[in-house]
Amino acid sequence: MSEPGRDEALSRAGLTLLDESSSPTVSPMTAWKLLIGAGVTPDSVVPDDSPALLNKVDEEWLEIATRARVIVADRPFWIHFAGPGARRQGWRKVMITGPVQLAEHLGTYAGEPEFVAMDLGERVVCGVTSEEDETWIVSARLDEPPLTVAEDVDLSELDCKVFVHGAPGRAELSAWIAGAVDAEGLEFFVDDNEEAGAGSGFLFFDHVCEFYFAPRVSLDDRIRTVSAILADLWRRSLSAVAACDYEERLLGNEERLLGKERSKQTESSDPM
Repeated sequence: MSEPGRDEALSRAGLTLLDESSSPTVSPMTAWKLLIGAGVTPDSVVPDDSPALLNKVDEEWLEIATRARVIVADRPFWIHFAGPGARRQGWRKVMITGPVQLAEHLGTYAGEPEFVAMDLGERVVCGVTSEEDETWIVSARLDEPPLTVAEDVDLSELDCKVFVHGAPGRAELSAWIAGAVDAEGLEFFVDDNEEAGAGSGFLFFDHVCEFYFAPRVSLDDRIRTVSAILADLWRRSLSAVAACDYEERLLGNEERLLGKERSKQTESSDPM
C-alpha cells in the first residue's frame, strides 16, 4: 500500500520505488525481530558523538549490507522502516539510484534511523536501530532456527499491549522482557509507539510491547506472565502500563492506569 509521506522519505533517502508484482513471504515483523530481539549482537556500533554520525551510519550499513549480499549492484531489494504508517505498510521494492541518505530520512524521529533491508531472495536482512547513545547495524540470516515463532501462536490475535517509557532502546527492552519470564506459548514484539504525541492516552510512552499467547495458555497464566514483566520494568524505574481485556487484574497496573488518566485530565484542564 502506497503512502505519500513514506514514499517521499524513500525518495529523499536516495531510493527509487519499483513496481511490486508480488510480496515477500517473510513479514517485516519477522525481520525486525532479528534486529531487536534478545541476544542480538550488532555487526557495527556507531556512537552518537561520532563526527558526521548519519553519514557514518550510512557508510557502515552499505558496507555490511553489501558484504551480506542484501545489496547487489544493479539489483533491487526490499525495505521497511519505522515511523507513522509502518504497521499499515509492508515491504517496498527499491533500488539505490541517488546518494545514500537512509539514516537521515528513514525512522520515526529525525536523526534516529530505524530501517531494515532484505534481499530479493529473502535469505538475509541488514538493518539499523537507534539505541541509547549509539546506533546499531545488524545483519542476520533468515534461515536460522531463532526465527521460528512459538508453536501454535497466532500472530493475528493480539492479546495484550504494554506501553513503556524510559527504556534506552528496543534491543535492551526486548532483552529485559525476555529475561523477566520463561513462558512457553508466548511471542512478543517491541516497537516504537506510533501513538506517541498523537493525542491518545499513551502519548508519553516511547515504546509499545505486543504480546501474543497460544490458545492453550490459560488466562491465569497470561495474567501471571504479564504481571511479572510489568514488575520487572517497574523495578528498572521505567514507566509501564498494560492495556488489555484483563488489565485490571494485573498486579499494580490499575494504579498506573488511574495515574495516567489523572495526568490526562490535568493536561486537558490546563488553560495553556
